[in-house]
Amino acid sequence: MSNSKSYYIFHNHSSENLSPSNEDKNLLNQLQGINNMFGLELLDSGIITNKGFYLMNEEREYLYD
Repeated sequence: MSNSKSYYIFHNHSSENLSPSNEDKNLLNQLQGINNMFGLELLDSGIITNKGFYLMNEEREYLYD
């Protein structure tokens, strides 16, 4: 990430549940403090499963056909 100012993060939920967990939400809150400290911007965070993905900024599920 040399010279990067913005980024995306994605992770999987092996449970196949696309909803963000409390741990997911807590991590995003912690990252916001780090982002402010270093002048970074988290563009979006996503959850990926075998049935689709979820984008947290949009609060929307996208299911695979």
